Amino acid sequence: MPTPGTSISPQQRLFARPAAGRAPDPRTDRARLYICALSLALAPVLLMIAAIVQLNTSDNAVRAAAQIAAHRNQFLVGNVLFALGAAALIPGAIALASLVRGRGAAWMTTGACMIALGGGSLAVALWSYTVVGFLGTESSVPRAGFVALLDRGNHSALFGLAWVIGTGALIGMIVAAVGLIRARAVPLWQPILLIIGPVLTFFGGQGVVGGLLTLVLLIALVALAYEAVRAVRTEARSMPDRIDLTDTPAQRQAADQTADRSVSSG
Repeated sequence: MPTPGTSISPQQRLFARPAAGRAPDPRTDRARLYICALSLALAPVLLMIAAIVQLNTSDNAVRAAAQIAAHRNQFLVGNVLFALGAAALIPGAIALASLVRGRGAAWMTTGACMIALGGGSLAVALWSYTVVGFLGTESSVPRAGFVALLDRGNHSALFGLAWVIGTGALIGMIVAAVGLIRARAVPLWQPILLIIGPVLTFFGGQGVVGGLLTLVLLIALVALAYEAVRAVRTEARSMPDRIDLTDTPAQRQAADQTADRSVSSG
């Protein structure tokens, strides 16, 4: 048995389990939910702006290359906003899932996973397309090579798969809305808008009309983000924080040394 104060080896420290976990800090949980709720509310705002600003390119590779070359900055800004909005759905799905914990949880969990996976896939696909389009229209890049790359991407299952998975984010919102309806966790108008919003967004396209149709999804997600924050605050008021304010750094260091000695003696 090692004497008190004896340090354990790096190998033991690497694989040793903590003797006891520290009490969770409710403030940390609330901060995480606030950030996720902010992402949930920010996502449709970015998507709506992107729908208005985004460059509408042709399915024909030659025409698309000419359109991107003529409006490179608009192409870059619109697609980056769209990619950021899709990426914001990943943490936003966590805030959405926090609204349902009992009945309807299976629907909500499935929908939230679809939203996160679809949003991430769509963000990666759009970012890749943006990089190729913006750099491919530089003067030093042969136009024929860029056109051939666009044409190849338009007929590639590898590239198209990311967009198919990305569409799952919109379907996931409808699935999550079913979970909200079954759980009766929020006013009924919110999940109803969450069902209508993705459909209008998908068929709305780009331009001012597409941005206006995205407004339904914006109202739904912003309202649900508010409900997530409201639920966290209500829970915080009903259950006071259980935080040991006397836990000083010196006390934590002493506790860690005690845990190390117990691991080395075991």
